[in-house]
Amino acid sequence: MTCLAVQTLLSRATSSLITYDRSIAATLSRVAGKVLSP
Repeated sequence: MTCLAVQTLLSRATSSLITYDRSIAATLSRVAGKVLSP
């Protein structure tokens, strides 16, 4: 593997992780809103 390939894989993994975290945060906030609102 070249350095460039490794960098590309790392950046893709990081961006997908960030997107995953954002979707989890959105889901959690939605659930929290339903629980908190009567």
